[in-house]
Amino acid sequence: MSIPRSSRGRPISAKTLAGASRSNQTFSSAVDDFEVQDTSGLTDADRAEINKLRKTYKRGGRKAVGLALEKLAKDPIRFVVVIGALYPDMMREMIRDQMAEAGITEQDLRELIQKLESTPGTKH
Repeated sequence: MSIPRSSRGRPISAKTLAGASRSNQTFSSAVDDFEVQDTSGLTDADRAEINKLRKTYKRGGRKAVGLALEKLAKDPIRFVVVIGALYPDMMREMIRDQMAEAGITEQDLRELIQKLESTPGTKH
């Protein structure tokens, strides 16, 4: 998995999310209060991870959260879900940017999904 990048091409890491400047409201508001913007698809384990990040922030501030986010990033699926709940717009942008960088269009993705859904023997 490649490093997520912003639309400006800069890498977005756990450290970036945790230590972004206060002038960037997208990052700082969620770091300061961990307000969940999108609860769809969150499991109990995801909610527990968000609560763990909240407690970590209260106890140790941004530096501690940065370390916790780096640890969370070792599980890319959980990281995407948790960060996506806190920053849904940014996560969508990062995914689109990564798809574009890989040469995958939205239409390509739709066709792949349609193909996978119509493949016999697959169950969800």
